[in-house]
Amino acid sequence: MKISFPEPVKKGWSFFLRHWFWILLVVFVGHIVFFDEHSLVKYCSYRRQEAAIQEQIDSYRDSIFQYEQGIEELSGDNSRLEKFAREKLMMKKTDEDVYLFDE
Repeated sequence: MKISFPEPVKKGWSFFLRHWFWILLVVFVGHIVFFDEHSLVKYCSYRRQEAAIQEQIDSYRDSIFQYEQGIEELSGDNSRLEKFAREKLMMKKTDEDVYLFDE
């Protein structure tokens, strides 16, 4: 008993049989680019996260550098240390009164 398929089915199968390598290659590349554990989409996402984290690291290094400069200035001169304590920390000497005015 011979089974005969309709003509559109025969043409469809003949297309797949003639181009099976290219079809398989497209499916494989699509899988690698979108669905794999190490896909191109995830790779781009990781690169963006890495760039954002690197920017944070750079800003933290800059702020550390500024704090270190401030520490050096305050540790070198007692008059600057006293000025800093009075203005920023609102400290006063024991025998003086401080009045604050709102502008």
